[in-house]
Amino acid sequence: MASKDIHPEDLGEFVVETKLQRSMKVKETMVEDIKGGDYGQIKGVTGTFLLISGAAKLADEFGYYAVLKELKEEPLGESNLKITTILDIMDEDGKQIGSGVGTWDTTERGLPDRQRGMAISFKRAFVLGIRYACNAFGLFSQDEDIVKRSEAGEVADVFQNTQGQSYQRKNSQDQGKKNKSAYNYGDEPFAPWDFDKETGAWIVNKGGHKGKDLIDAVREAQANSTNWVEWQLNNPNLVEECKKALIDAIEGKL
Repeated sequence: MASKDIHPEDLGEFVVETKLQRSMKVKETMVEDIKGGDYGQIKGVTGTFLLISGAAKLADEFGYYAVLKELKEEPLGESNLKITTILDIMDEDGKQIGSGVGTWDTTERGLPDRQRGMAISFKRAFVLGIRYACNAFGLFSQDEDIVKRSEAGEVADVFQNTQGQSYQRKNSQDQGKKNKSAYNYGDEPFAPWDFDKETGAWIVNKGGHKGKDLIDAVREAQANSTNWVEWQLNNPNLVEECKKALIDAIEGKL
């Protein structure tokens, strides 16, 4: 007699995945290669960088698509041009569930072509809109973040190719190879926040956010466009209860 596996639905229970959990599963199916893959890492830049093909896979998983809302061109300074694309992100029922804004201008190194600029601003708007619509902004960063950080002097010698992906000129011979994490996480269990029974809050116990409520640390990281959340989620040694608390903080459940 064949045995029957017990499933939650047999017990009258339902397992509902959050958007972030679904996005994490999609990430597991993606190809990690900064040149031609779905996501990857830039040498000298922390965090995981989402490419347009990866954003498309997330969109397919959730049934989302983009509709052009606005495309505008405006002068930038005396001789440059700035292009801005605004997209509405729609679900399968045609309901708007988000939006994305992407910009490009002729000061970006190696990209003087206006038509390419229009395509790149569209791509950036799509990646941004899908990242937030799928609650995947804690898993990935994107090329516009890299451009801004380069302009601020935080990243050395970064430029955009015709697809808008970022590479480093000094290491062009390594392009196309899969990038491994820049961090050595070690093998020890990692518990960077503790549950405070008195306040009912998770308190960060390590790093620059030490002493802060986890939800405040997450909000601050998101507001400042840092990769702190992504770095924590990518740590294979992050203990399960801390990982669950982080996901809840990202989704506003704490």
